Amino acid sequence: MVIMQLRCIMTPPHYSRRWCVPPLTMDIKMKRKGQMEIMGLVVIIILLAIGLLFTVSYIINRKPSEAKKTYTESQMASNILSAILKTSTPQDKIDPLYCDRADFTELLQDCATFETIYCYNSGMGSCRYAEYYISYMLNKTLGQYNKAYRFKAWVVGAPSGETIIPTIINEQCDDAFIGSGRRYEAGRKTKLSPIPLNPGTLMVQFDICS
Repeated sequence: MVIMQLRCIMTPPHYSRRWCVPPLTMDIKMKRKGQMEIMGLVVIIILLAIGLLFTVSYIINRKPSEAKKTYTESQMASNILSAILKTSTPQDKIDPLYCDRADFTELLQDCATFETIYCYNSGMGSCRYAEYYISYMLNKTLGQYNKAYRFKAWVVGAPSGETIIPTIINEQCDDAFIGSGRRYEAGRKTKLSPIPLNPGTLMVQFDICS
């Protein structure tokens, strides 16, 4: 005959009653409880891993697109400003747009100093000529694609806000528009180009707003 030793525990209230069960039964219950706790922990870890996977996947798929857009617009601002400054006026004296064969860097330099260049065929000085045709070029390029832009030029050390020609801009790239909360400052890509004067420095700024 096999004698099974019982395990007894006291039960409330006042621990006056005993509850006795075979040791095997208690071991099975405790083992099952431990297994359930482990399974619950495993489920939580799996859910966290899935959530982390989706988060990482979203970041990886999102950042290259934004980085590419930022790089493209920054390059666009740089390339357009460079193209404007290197553009030459017509070489033929009978051309209506003839202006002493100067490029726009020279026109802006002249405008910032003594304005000695005069475009006889159009009846404009260097300042007016530069303002009119830079505005025309930007409108026919970026304007056709509904891109917001701003072009401004000023002499370093001049009173704040003083430019050599009126700022060429549409309202979506204006500081007031950006500051109103309708557009973020980070959406504006800026290219600066210093141009030497004698004496001083002319600073040209071109912005593209997105």
